[in-house]
Amino acid sequence: MAIVDMSKVNIYGYKSSRKEVLEYLQQFGILEVCDVSIPEMYEKADMSRQISQFSGQMNTLKTAIEILDKYSPVKVPFYADKTLVSRDFAMNIRRNDGQITKKAAQIIELTRNIEEKNTLIQKNNMTLLSLNTWLDFDLPQNFHGTRSSVCITGALQGEYDLMRLEKLFINYCGFVPFIEILSASNQQTCFSIFAHKSDAESVENALKSMGYTKYLQAGGETPNEMFKMLKLENNLLIKNIEDDKSKIIDFAEKRLEIQALYDIVSVRKDKYSVINKLGLGKKTFILSGYVPKKEFDNLNSILTEQFGVYSEITELDAENGEEYPILFKNNAVVRPVETIVESFSMPSKTDVDPTAITAFFYYFYFGMMFSDAGYGLLVMIVCGFLGFFMKNVKPSLQNSMRMFFYCGISTTFWGILYGSFFGDAIGIISKGFFGGNAAFNPILFDPIKKPMELLILSIILGMMQILGGLVMKFITMAKNGDLAGAFFDAGLWIDILLGIGVFVSGMVFEIETVKYIGIGMILAGVGGRILFGGREQKNFILRLLMGIISLYDITGYLSDALSYSRLMALGLVTGAVASVTNTMGSLNGFGIGGAFMFFGVFIFGHSINFAINMLGAYIHTNRLQFVEFFGKFYEGGGRKFESFSMKSKYIKLDKYQEDK
Repeated sequence: MAIVDMSKVNIYGYKSSRKEVLEYLQQFGILEVCDVSIPEMYEKADMSRQISQFSGQMNTLKTAIEILDKYSPVKVPFYADKTLVSRDFAMNIRRNDGQITKKAAQIIELTRNIEEKNTLIQKNNMTLLSLNTWLDFDLPQNFHGTRSSVCITGALQGEYDLMRLEKLFINYCGFVPFIEILSASNQQTCFSIFAHKSDAESVENALKSMGYTKYLQAGGETPNEMFKMLKLENNLLIKNIEDDKSKIIDFAEKRLEIQALYDIVSVRKDKYSVINKLGLGKKTFILSGYVPKKEFDNLNSILTEQFGVYSEITELDAENGEEYPILFKNNAVVRPVETIVESFSMPSKTDVDPTAITAFFYYFYFGMMFSDAGYGLLVMIVCGFLGFFMKNVKPSLQNSMRMFFYCGISTTFWGILYGSFFGDAIGIISKGFFGGNAAFNPILFDPIKKPMELLILSIILGMMQILGGLVMKFITMAKNGDLAGAFFDAGLWIDILLGIGVFVSGMVFEIETVKYIGIGMILAGVGGRILFGGREQKNFILRLLMGIISLYDITGYLSDALSYSRLMALGLVTGAVASVTNTMGSLNGFGIGGAFMFFGVFIFGHSINFAINMLGAYIHTNRLQFVEFFGKFYEGGGRKFESFSMKSKYIKLDKYQEDK
């Protein structure tokens, strides 16, 4: 259980075999390519144009896939992995690259047509809304009068009746033109006015004084005719949109082809991105990268035999801070927790892999907080099936399910220790329904009855992880050659904290010898910290002062230990809520009606309790690792090993030889 040893390699080969070598490396998937230091006789390849073309094609294909998913969604189980395709299928997709891309472009064009038609419908709807108040105007919209008369159409803010308008005209111009009110509401009044041309200016001025808005619609149709035309046009547009949607849905049978092409183009883009990092000579090329040390001999022999390539291991450029990528190497039980470590940060080259010890505490504390054997068995059954037996499950989900399976084992273990199986369900069911006295008795203690014992146990277990973090700090510093730091900055604190534990044990069990041993360990550790805690200071007095100040760190360790009281809190909550649920379910007795009530409350209450407390256990277990544990020793900041491989998003690609 460690970090895989990496080698940096240079690969030299003939330019004519470059494609075959890269395709093999991509299929083999154990090399991370890096930029090569170009010798004088080599130059960098420029594949930016091809990469840009691949990116554009991928955007087209991805957009088409998203459109198909919108108009013709496919129900895929949440756990389902990518679709596996045959080598022949992949090759056929590659040969029909242009046709499939053209179909994707047609799907996008159909969507654009739909968007344009929807925009036009919205525009027509706005016009229809405005026309709705002018439908009683039965003259053409562009009608402005005859040779001897004028026609003025417009609107006034607010509601007017004919009598009020006539009075206003008498006040403003001394006469009343012919007025027709077309519509009136609280918001506005629409009208048409006919007057002799000689009175046109007076009428216009009067309307301006009233604050009217002129009706500016143009066209030889009446508003009613225009309204019907736009309605008809909208109906036609809606029909065309439905036709376009049907055409898109018809393309749904090509979804897998488009997805496969997207992944194939993505693989080609990755290959050309690697070509960008090559050094190219007249007849040869040079490629540089990182490979697991144990894989180098196998890789070298295959490249030499099949392609006549020469490979060599080179030294890391330590002067410029070159760091190799990090790849974990852990067993099946520890491996699921790698994602927890990654989510915090990959180890740096100076770190020791913390995954194994993290896995131990992660499973241990999760179970202690969830702490119900019934819940643990449910987690084991569901997550075990998805993680170990279900086929075609996403690797990330499969990994998570395996992690929770081991958490379920721990939960069952702690549930047995605490005597909790869906709370006190066994005792209540046995007594209420069968008149028995069966019970699921605790092996350790009942946390609800002995919360102080649980608190003490939680803090003791928390101190174990804190000491584990200090041990990891000791190992890390010793590994990196800082023996003084390992002893004085980690070892002495281990001594002090263990001494406190030994002293407390002596007090509790009233063993004087143990108590004095603890005092001796504490004094030795404190003295060492005073003398060497500030050892970087040259002035002896200042060194002692800094050493004394360093003892203040004890408050941090004690507060961290108290943080583990959450092990008690969540363990109590899980059991208490489970028992309360059972009690509530039994309030109506144990007859037929009571049985229905009991099992209804049982299922509902335990489902809620299960969901909330499993989430709480997950969150707080992560917090204990990230804050209380990793903070003691873990530097992080490393870079994950990203191999040059056939990465795909939608399908599992069979290995295939690309067309020459």
